[in-house]
Amino acid sequence: ADFEQVTEQKPDHLAGWFNLAEVQCALSNYPSAVECYSRVIESDPADAQAYTGRGHCWYTTGDYQAALADYRLARQLAPMNQVAKLNCGDAQQKLGNWQAAYDCYLQATKVDPLPAAYRQAAGLLTSCPDPKFDRPGEAVELIEKAIAMEGETLENLAKLAEAQEASGESDLASTTRQKIADRRGKATGEPPRVADSIGNEIK
Repeated sequence: ADFEQVTEQKPDHLAGWFNLAEVQCALSNYPSAVECYSRVIESDPADAQAYTGRGHCWYTTGDYQAALADYRLARQLAPMNQVAKLNCGDAQQKLGNWQAAYDCYLQATKVDPLPAAYRQAAGLLTSCPDPKFDRPGEAVELIEKAIAMEGETLENLAKLAEAQEASGESDLASTTRQKIADRRGKATGEPPRVADSIGNEIK
């Protein structure tokens, strides 16, 4: 309500429009958020954050082509922003552009590597329908790099288990899934559980 009042009283207040867009996006009011981000972009075509925010709206609502267009613009405006490269990879993957997605993820691991980029690349190599990208051994190496950077988070362990299973390392995958079950048990204060072959917990 405050941001709406600011933009009504000062239509040229870009910070007000941007903040209103962020709130609308958080509230899942994506059409309204797109309008607000667009107001910012119209006044300042060099605002990379506005393109990124609008891209997230398109992505969340399933318009991956529009999302990719905005993510690309954000990347052009902020070429050193690794998150922009990651975003492009996610959109490319949704569009089935596997090589482009993989390239974006790898680019996001250069200079200032993002653990999420390793994770996304590993996921692509274990789930892509194109046989060319059926490279689970490489996926294990990539997710291990993410783990080296930020530790054995539940998300990293889940990706590692998937890659290990796809590589035929069922025993290692079971061990990793047991770690996940143990971590979840500690977080909830529940007794340890045993994970089955697909990662579900058995009481």
